[in-house]
Amino acid sequence: MRKFQFQFKGSRDYVHGTDIYKAFYEFYQEFGAKRVEGLQISFHGMARNNLELVSECADADIKALLLVTAEGGEKAKYYLRETEDAPDGRYPYDEAAVVDGWVLGEDGLTASLDGPKYEFTSIESLVALNKAFLTKIHNPDRKWLFARLKIKGFLPSQCNSIRLTTNRTTNLRLVRSKIEIDGEPFGDIYFSLT
Repeated sequence: MRKFQFQFKGSRDYVHGTDIYKAFYEFYQEFGAKRVEGLQISFHGMARNNLELVSECADADIKALLLVTAEGGEKAKYYLRETEDAPDGRYPYDEAAVVDGWVLGEDGLTASLDGPKYEFTSIESLVALNKAFLTKIHNPDRKWLFARLKIKGFLPSQCNSIRLTTNRTTNLRLVRSKIEIDGEPFGDIYFSLT
């Protein structure tokens, strides 16, 4: 259906979820016939090679599942599976710079980033903010992974503010944060620990 070529982000040795989101966004902008009213991405494992988008896939081969709800309620399901070829190189990525200046709320359960930097996409700002936020409140001894995103359409390419809210929990297997973009509820992002 469509092959995606990636580069590794920073020092990572896997294809980053934000780059997968961006690749699918670009694909859908080119080929999607209707406006997206809902998008869910679930990651099923780390991809160390490039990916291809297919309409059917064996469960064991799925690296990401994308569910799209288009205008009028029309639903479509896409799968991403690895190809044989590895990403071609890497590019620099300073994750700390993405969220420089973010603020932890007084309740300890909210995070805000006002004026996200224009050189980073909304998905990069969102994922980096959630990672910094969950690391600050839980201080885990393992790494966070971007596990799932459930939003009401594609994120805006740029925004003025991102706010995340989570609940107190001791179960860090899958942690949900509610998303607000420019003051409007936009969905949920989930992280898990490696």
